[in-house]
Amino acid sequence: MKTERVNSLLAEIVSSQGFINIDQNDVDSFKANVGDIDAEKVSGKIEEIGVMLDNAISSIIERNDSKQVKGLLFVIRLPQDNCFMENINDIHEVIDKLGEELECKWGISTMDNLQNDQFELIVVIGFNM
Repeated sequence: MKTERVNSLLAEIVSSQGFINIDQNDVDSFKANVGDIDAEKVSGKIEEIGVMLDNAISSIIERNDSKQVKGLLFVIRLPQDNCFMENINDIHEVIDKLGEELECKWGISTMDNLQNDQFELIVVIGFNM
């Protein structure tokens, strides 16, 4: 069940087209360098993106008995006409809290069916083997 959900979310990440894409090679490399993988999809208002990313990461870690995080892969999906650059520091703060040794790759894509102040986030965490 968990594997199906994770694979489905990874497929969604790869199929997202945008400014910074995560492709199948990125996903394959990520999977090869970690042990167990878990994922979550969340959505909310753009100004909450840092909190939502932090909460999604914390939720995944707690669900996996606080295993050691080895890698983070995520994609932010935005409405076509949204520029979220004023919130980019919130994302960097969350990533920086996880430490420099963490392998992190992320992308930004667009979705037609989101309202202007909304986003969708798919977060994938890989744990040590």
